[in-house]
Parts: sequence; structure tokens; C-alpha cells
Amino acid sequence: VMEYKKMNIVFKAEKFATRKHAEINHVRKYTGEPYINHPKEVVEIIKTVDHTDEMLAAAWLHDTVEDT
Repeated sequence: VMEYKKMNIVFKAEKFATRKHAEINHVRKYTGEPYINHPKEVVEIIKTVDHTDEMLAAAWLHDTVEDT
């Protein structure tokens, strides 16, 4: 088991965003799918270009503050 403080920033961001969106049962307005699928799609787009871990973490978290 990996210690939390040693976990990669991207993994931490993914877990945090997933938990926060799930806590409020956040779903997409028109499809009803779990909202976390949207940040996941953004992460996949970012991965197609030159990127840093911080950019991937930002992609996971980009709606967390305003929506949860």
C-alpha cells in the first residue's frame, strides 16, 4: 500500500475529484452519466499533447470547485 503523501499528484487529483463528484451524486445533465466521465475525457485529450503531471491534475480538478 502506497503512503498518501508519496502518491503521484495525478492519482491524488483523480481520487479527490471522483470522491467529491460522487458525494453529491453529480451526473451529466442530458445523459445522466456520472459527471467524473467529463474530467476523465479532458485528461485523455491532454495526454495527446506534451503535458506535465500538474496539467493532468488540473484536468481532473477543473470542475471540482465550482460544482461540488
